[in-house]
Amino acid sequence: MIFNVGAAVLYITAFITCSASVELTSLKGTGQYNQRAAASFFSCLVMIAYGVSAFFSFQAWRGVGSNAATSQMAGGYA
Repeated sequence: MIFNVGAAVLYITAFITCSASVELTSLKGTGQYNQRAAASFFSCLVMIAYGVSAFFSFQAWRGVGSNAATSQMAGGYA
């Protein structure tokens, strides 16, 4: 869970940095514009993926969503 949260925070900073570095005055067809826009887009996707993974890791850590079947897996010896 800590890894996922840390990665999400790092990708938030990468997304903000890449988004801020796209120059609005540059031509949309140029290579530098395309590279920065693509880096911004994909860092946003990865940030969302790590955020969702961190959420599910937190839910698993808290034990939310467990039922009788998952609590019986230990055989009652836990």
